[in-house]
Amino acid sequence: MTSAGVFRWIARAAAGALFAAAGTLGATQGGAPGVSAPESSPRTPAELRARAAEALRRDPRQLPTAAERWLEWGPKDPVDAGLQADLTAGMRAYAAQDYAAALAFLYALLDREADFPPALYQGALCYFRLRRYGDCAALMERFVRAAPREIGATQVLGHCYYTLGSYASARAHYELVLAAQPSSPEALRGLALSEMRLGNAARALELLAKVVELRPEHADAHAWRAQILFDEGQSEAALVHAERARELEPWEPKPWFLLSRIFVELDREADAERARERFELISRVDQQVRQQEGLLLHDPARLDIWVQLVALQRSVENRPGVRNGLARLSAHAPADARTALFLVDGYDWLGERSKAVEAARRAESLVGSDAESWAWLADFYRRIGDLPGLERAQRLGK
Repeated sequence: MTSAGVFRWIARAAAGALFAAAGTLGATQGGAPGVSAPESSPRTPAELRARAAEALRRDPRQLPTAAERWLEWGPKDPVDAGLQADLTAGMRAYAAQDYAAALAFLYALLDREADFPPALYQGALCYFRLRRYGDCAALMERFVRAAPREIGATQVLGHCYYTLGSYASARAHYELVLAAQPSSPEALRGLALSEMRLGNAARALELLAKVVELRPEHADAHAWRAQILFDEGQSEAALVHAERARELEPWEPKPWFLLSRIFVELDREADAERARERFELISRVDQQVRQQEGLLLHDPARLDIWVQLVALQRSVENRPGVRNGLARLSAHAPADARTALFLVDGYDWLGERSKAVEAARRAESLVGSDAESWAWLADFYRRIGDLPGLERAQRLGK
């Protein structure tokens, strides 16, 4: 099974397996409505934050072990009713990008049921998102030992080894994953980059070609092919893949950096200068985005940071990034008028008119007597031809 397959199974189990629970289960912060948590689980928002902070301080290497119990485990196995509420809550927290809270629920599971495979797997993904690659590797290694039949879903362990600079270990693990899942684009890409770091450029190019064959829109694979080809002195061939990477992800710095270097080699100085200027702009924005995202890792409900992220992504016309940021803002239901108007403006910029109007209707309930905000809404309604909205904004803004 692929990693996506295991993730979908856990998500399905978290969403749908509550029918198996005996009796009435009740509500936890981040859990299912009407589902009560076991005694070891956080019960209130304040307790959840305290338990999340505690989870971040824990060492996953110190967890109790019972790997042999799960050797025959598979994704189709039913989840015990006593474990389901925490699994549901952990999955929901993960989906909300609250990885510390997710760990609190997953540790509650692992304290009660040592080496429970879904909790090991999801906990490892939480650590990966938190950029704690050593801890991610520790939990995923335990998952491999506990559920060896599911090794095809563990490419993230190779990613950890690679990120930590253990390229030989990364290569070995990617090969194990590919033995179980030969068509995994991400495992192939990881193996290619490991081979590149180990000095095997020809093998890396061969593997990246397979990635592009499986997923032609894989921008990162095109960018790395361009990098290797350029380093090998094949500037014309490198240009093809660098331009393709730029077309697929024009807001990523790497393709623009490669193009600036390739154009110099091809004596296209004007093109090189334009690519360099674009790289410098996008690189600055990318660094700011990473800094802001780092602040969200432990507090994903910081709406001010989501506003900044949307503004940064919009400055380089990263439409998927803008859309994701607006979705996160909407999910947290902003309670102030200016943030609500920011949503209207963002969806209007994306050309998503229905969402912009929906956000405008919500903003009306927050504007109060702020004449400036009503004037802004009136201008929006006028521009889109919404006469009832315009009349309402003009009347209430007086």
